[in-house]
Amino acid sequence: MIRFLTRLAFAGLATAMAALPASAQISLVPTRLVLDERQASDYFTVRNTTGETLRYRVELVDLVMQEDGRVVAGDHDAGAADYLRYGPRVITLPPYGEASVRMQRRPGAPAGELRNHVRFEPVSLPIEEDEMPEQAVARVEVRLLIQAPVLIRSGPADLTVGLADPRLVTDATGARRLRIALTRSGAWSSYGDLQVLQGDRVIAQRRGLAVYPERDRIEVEIDLPGDASGPVSIVFSDRYLPDRVARMRFDL
Repeated sequence: MIRFLTRLAFAGLATAMAALPASAQISLVPTRLVLDERQASDYFTVRNTTGETLRYRVELVDLVMQEDGRVVAGDHDAGAADYLRYGPRVITLPPYGEASVRMQRRPGAPAGELRNHVRFEPVSLPIEEDEMPEQAVARVEVRLLIQAPVLIRSGPADLTVGLADPRLVTDATGARRLRIALTRSGAWSSYGDLQVLQGDRVIAQRRGLAVYPERDRIEVEIDLPGDASGPVSIVFSDRYLPDRVARMRFDL
């Protein structure tokens, strides 16, 4: 008889996520941290949304941004790991319980922006004796591997944001979308919200869009109402630097 059942965790990546899907085993708040010279430490709260005990390993990883805004494994030259303390490195979450993981910047970070992603990776737990079946059983549990950015910023703000190349695209169903490039320059990444307005009315929006310093632009799409037409204003505003705003006019 098999004494332990193996729990297999398949990795799923949540990027620039505003919320986790309802089927996720954990929720993470906030979904990103920025540590600057005014706030040297902060923490993530990890909540178990299931009736099972869960365990996660916490580690720092390097991710880089692609042209379409996705982040993938890869090296970049502005890693924050040398200037970060964090812990605990392993968390055990009781059913419907929560834990905190604190991130603290070390002194000496150079001017500009450093970045890593913190990864919460599922760790297998042995099955208790009273849960053991009489016969050998294989069980697979799909669990999300959650990753969220941690940024260290030092010195004066160094970011300019912009918008470029707006155009309409149509999918196979006939639905229209606005495709547009989010641009940035400077040592800092941008992170903010894109809105399409007619007058003072927001007719479409996407929230939580980031462009990391290894990219000077990414292209994004935003769904439009079926009856949208005429002139609109397109606005991108950075959440951390409210004075960094880009605007342009466009005819639908």
